[in-house]
Amino acid sequence: MKKLRWIIMLGMCMTSLSCLAYIYQIHVLRRWDKKHNYYQYVIGLSDFHDKSHAINKQHRYYLERRLLDYQRSTKVIVEDLSSTNNNGRRTCGRYTINSRGGVLGGLASVLKRSGVDVENIEYRYCRVVSLGPLINNIHARVDSFPSSNTLYIDALYREVMREIDSIRSYADGRVLNSRYKRTISGVMRALRRLRLDRYQKMSIAEYCIKCTKSSNRLDVLQRLCTFDSDLLDVKLVHSVIVAQNRRHVFAIAGGTHIKHACTLLKHAGYKMVFVSKLASQCEYDLSKCLGSH
Repeated sequence: MKKLRWIIMLGMCMTSLSCLAYIYQIHVLRRWDKKHNYYQYVIGLSDFHDKSHAINKQHRYYLERRLLDYQRSTKVIVEDLSSTNNNGRRTCGRYTINSRGGVLGGLASVLKRSGVDVENIEYRYCRVVSLGPLINNIHARVDSFPSSNTLYIDALYREVMREIDSIRSYADGRVLNSRYKRTISGVMRALRRLRLDRYQKMSIAEYCIKCTKSSNRLDVLQRLCTFDSDLLDVKLVHSVIVAQNRRHVFAIAGGTHIKHACTLLKHAGYKMVFVSKLASQCEYDLSKCLGSH
């Protein structure tokens, strides 16, 4: 109970630092671990993906200190585009992302250097370096950015298919594996609707010219950024399932991912024991989560 009180106090302290909230909600779940004779706690911290607000520095400082204090019993799962992921990837071609200033940017690297058990489940590097400039400059010529000219749809396609192949190998039990299969089917349908399988040899710029108009370009680019978001939820859940030797698992990601992962974890026997009050609906709308932090 002492550990649970500390976890709840952590969440209440962080979410009360700002009514706008950048870590804006906390979920706490637990499941009895017969092998180790203790409850394993999963603490989901919902990030708003807004690196411009000053409150990020306070949240990041407080979070780093607490995770370092309890690192011996803790695993941390993050989505961090500014750090190498667990497969050793951080770049797309010759492009690297350095998106600092928010809670997530570079967190995996900092914690790993300090000896914390960290899993960075991010994988959408090509997506961000190729589509980010287009979204942020939606009225500019699509061929005016080096990344949109030199990166191809094939890079985006392979980025997704690599994760799908990995998820197909998960052995997380009948119930979860069935839900993973449904998730993959939904992502594959979305991939085909976006015609990524047909246009792999096109550059990002060529794809935009052929498949979008000025009136719908932003909508299409947003869908390209988020059509496979459910894969990240699955990766987060799998990282929890395979962390049975850790008493506390912190998952720090966008609020949409945390919410969906909590739902999946309930199907694996985890019980929700605490949810902080939600002061504002922040990142639950996927159209506001463009994959950049």
